[in-house]
Amino acid sequence: MGYEDNKKVAVEALTKIDPEKPFGTELFNAILRVSVGVAIEVVSIRRNTETNELEVLLVWRDETTPAYKNTWHCPGTFLRPAESEDKAIERLAKNELGCQARIVKKVGWDDNPHEERGHCIHLIFLVELIGESRGKWFPVNDLPPETVEHHRQVIIPMAVEAFLR
Repeated sequence: MGYEDNKKVAVEALTKIDPEKPFGTELFNAILRVSVGVAIEVVSIRRNTETNELEVLLVWRDETTPAYKNTWHCPGTFLRPAESEDKAIERLAKNELGCQARIVKKVGWDDNPHEERGHCIHLIFLVELIGESRGKWFPVNDLPPETVEHHRQVIIPMAVEAFLR
């Protein structure tokens, strides 16, 4: 089967996918490989009252997660078709943090064409957590070595700058 035939098969198959339901890792990664994804990154920062250091909440991704296995990261998800940023953050907070998150500030965005799974635009939000969350607080100047590098180099510094303004 040639390239044009493969495109026709892909188009036919994609018309049968409900854009309002989860795609699953395999389909999502295949789509992201040929498009640009919009990632929602939520960063929660606090000042430790005992040490006066800024801390960031990170969540552990174990070996069962589809991407960035065995790493600490700022909670994130991908925007789904017809989903608002608020709804994506609500879904993310429930599924990944186990609590609610209130948007404090939309920090900005980062264009990352070298994301592990494909080209991503990261929308970064500073959030306040409501209730006890899953995750662990780390000093922003002493992140664990297993922290996702893009979060260490780009996402967290952007959020810290917004927090300090």
